[in-house]
Amino acid sequence: MIERLGIENFALIDRVTIDLSPGLNALTGETGAGKSIILGALDLLLGARASTDIIRAGSDSARVEGLFILPEGPARKALEELDLTEEDPAVMLVRRTVPESGRGRITINGQMATNSMLKSVTRHLVDMSSQHAHYALLDAHQHLLQLDRFGGLEGARSAFQDEYQTMLTLIAEREALIAAERERLEREDFLRFQLEEIETAEPQPEEDAALELEVKRLQHAEKLQAGISQAEQVLSGTASAAAGLTARAENEIRVLTGLDEALNPLLARVESARLELEDISYELAQHGRHIVHNPRRLQDADDRLALLRKLLRKHGPELTDVLRRAQDMRDELERFASAEQRIETLAGEIAERRDALLEKGRKLSKKRRTTGKRLAKAVEAELTELAMQRCALRVAQITREENLGPNGIDHIEFELAPNPGEGFLSLAKCASGGELSRILLALKAVMIKSDPVSSSIFDEVDAGVGGGVAEVIGQKLKLASAERQVLCITHLPQIAAYADHHLHVIKITEDGRTTTSVQHLTGEERLLEIARMLGGIELTETTREHAEEMLGGSQAWAPRAA
Repeated sequence: MIERLGIENFALIDRVTIDLSPGLNALTGETGAGKSIILGALDLLLGARASTDIIRAGSDSARVEGLFILPEGPARKALEELDLTEEDPAVMLVRRTVPESGRGRITINGQMATNSMLKSVTRHLVDMSSQHAHYALLDAHQHLLQLDRFGGLEGARSAFQDEYQTMLTLIAEREALIAAERERLEREDFLRFQLEEIETAEPQPEEDAALELEVKRLQHAEKLQAGISQAEQVLSGTASAAAGLTARAENEIRVLTGLDEALNPLLARVESARLELEDISYELAQHGRHIVHNPRRLQDADDRLALLRKLLRKHGPELTDVLRRAQDMRDELERFASAEQRIETLAGEIAERRDALLEKGRKLSKKRRTTGKRLAKAVEAELTELAMQRCALRVAQITREENLGPNGIDHIEFELAPNPGEGFLSLAKCASGGELSRILLALKAVMIKSDPVSSSIFDEVDAGVGGGVAEVIGQKLKLASAERQVLCITHLPQIAAYADHHLHVIKITEDGRTTTSVQHLTGEERLLEIARMLGGIELTETTREHAEEMLGGSQAWAPRAA
């Protein structure tokens, strides 16, 4: 609940502190006294958008602060998640400052906070119903949510929404894959062409280096053959060749070693040189036999080398890079094949999920139909007590599976038949302002236990009514205050008389400045305010007696047993 509200330099308010109590709090005062200013300050504290227009003339900033007592539940949990809990988790102090220049400041329990953080907590605490709330009542999109809240179907709807979102994710994935299909096909054709080019060539690692050597040898085959032949002749082809001369030297030294053993190492070296020359000559001859002048082979090798160089330009610089690129292409093409399979798989999954959602939607729809009848009956009972006994409420439910959406397959709208025989119409078309106030109150009355907030604010929910109906509204608000804290801004004494806590808003002009003030009324002061609200410029004995009777009756009133 809201325990204390502090307002400073806000519109006509200089400085005021308002203590609120459990039960029914009534806020009364002349028109223009500043009741709506207090409501605006409270709205700002709950996260409404700030404007510098609210700053009192002559001040550089406005400030609003509120002390909240938090029940166990989502508000405390939200505060814990934001790491803004005080030592006492049941207490929350919110302060909001709006300067003339620069950004406003919000603190929760002394720590800086954003407006979204503030809203995430206060939305679980306070429900504000005003003349503006009628517009929400006329919004058919809100009717389904109200029906689900009344029937305790919010959990089922939330689970449905999660599954629906999962289906949307699958649909988005499939559409993205399909949208990329043309680009994928073009890419696939390109990859297949390039891969075929590589696979047809069947390159081998370092094949290009071997081919370059072969081409060079084939291009100079005749010169190589002639040179090798000449070299072979010089080495061992004749008696005067290098190998022959070395053999002669070897024989001479061998004879001399009998005379000088020191020549043995030199003999070994000459013998080794002769053997090496003979081996070289042999290998030259062998090599020369493999060198042939073959124009066809030269052309083939040249063409092969050109093909490999083409592949190297595209995928090189080495043939190992070409082979690696070919494997990358195979992997990518395999992924393309899996993408096609994924599209088919997704289509099946989406169809299955849609069927499952439709089945759950049908079950949810059936529960809503039952809940709608129960809600209409309960609201009609409340409307009867609010002098609208001729009105009938219907929860119109249109169920179409082709309209499957995040909330199911239903379109829900509250419809009213103000008079018998006229048929049902949407609330926007048939309800006057006063009727809307009473319908709003009737809905609040039947949904009070399913509404999670702990404080409700009613701003002139009594508009367009009076007399006995006003008294019934007072009783309804009194009943509601047994479940939660209720703050009601009213002009009707029949309602104010039922309050547990009466606040009076007055406007005072001193030294040329107008200030709004708030007084807590008890005893004689409260009696005089009720008498003023009953009417008349002058307070008469009759008016006073009427006020006493009204206060006495309302304070003694107790609801009849059901």
